[in-house]
Amino acid sequence: MAAAAATSVVVLDRGNNTTCTINLHGQIKLAGNLPTLQNSIFGWVVASNVETSNSSTVTCGICTTKDLEESILKFWESEEIPDSTSELTEDELRCESHFLQHTFRGSDSRFVVKLPLKNHTSVLPDTKGIAYERFKTIERRFIQNPDLKNQYVSFMREYEALGRMTKFSGSEIISPQYFIPHHCVLRPDSSTSKLRVVFDVSVHKLSGSLLNDIIINGPKVQDELFSILLRFRMHKYVLKTEEMYRQIWVNKDDRNLQPIMWRESPTELLNYYQLNTVTYGTRAAVYLATRCLTKLADEY
Repeated sequence: MAAAAATSVVVLDRGNNTTCTINLHGQIKLAGNLPTLQNSIFGWVVASNVETSNSSTVTCGICTTKDLEESILKFWESEEIPDSTSELTEDELRCESHFLQHTFRGSDSRFVVKLPLKNHTSVLPDTKGIAYERFKTIERRFIQNPDLKNQYVSFMREYEALGRMTKFSGSEIISPQYFIPHHCVLRPDSSTSKLRVVFDVSVHKLSGSLLNDIIINGPKVQDELFSILLRFRMHKYVLKTEEMYRQIWVNKDDRNLQPIMWRESPTELLNYYQLNTVTYGTRAAVYLATRCLTKLADEY
């Protein structure tokens, strides 16, 4: 077959004894009901019976290639698993090394990760004033929309109860005071939570760097969306998980980079909290979360 002509022809016929003037010497009969291979002036022809209810219908399919060996080579190259490590940038390799060096499992078996920083935190500006102004804007919305306030308070109470944020005193604030503002996103059509609090790590700065400016963006770990969708056709059951980021602890040494302000009523003193889990929106969040999944797969 490898020595066939440059063009291959596939013929599917209803009949059992097809004779054509294009046929050349050379025929291979496969076992059972398998097709017959016939040499022709176009190359090797594959012929077999076709089930059809219309006796006048003839089905013919033609496939042409410029070079058979080149096509087979391209097929194997497309199926070959690439060496992803050879394509990583210097920062991505640094991020991967950082993950392997500092990631461990906590007492509750959850992963604990450190933020992959490329600069010292001293370059960060003081965002306490900006965060406070943003929080007062939220409180004004609460006055106009009591239902919004109730949902917000409920979310934050649950967040604290699950250990995803922890209150700390103002005297524990480590300079620079890089506070993360927060706001809410309403999802009326959601079957679970109608409101979700978003922590805005990309807060506009007055001067200096943003938190994301000093975090290394790790390599992409997950497959392409097309590949993921194709796998839905391969298996009968699909496992779905939720709140992936909130299942991964941030190392206690880095939680001072994730402080927020919160109180349930303007009549209360302003409280300070640290976010304890991977915060969606930080530059390395996607990498850290998906990399923990691949590490979990490697371990089990």
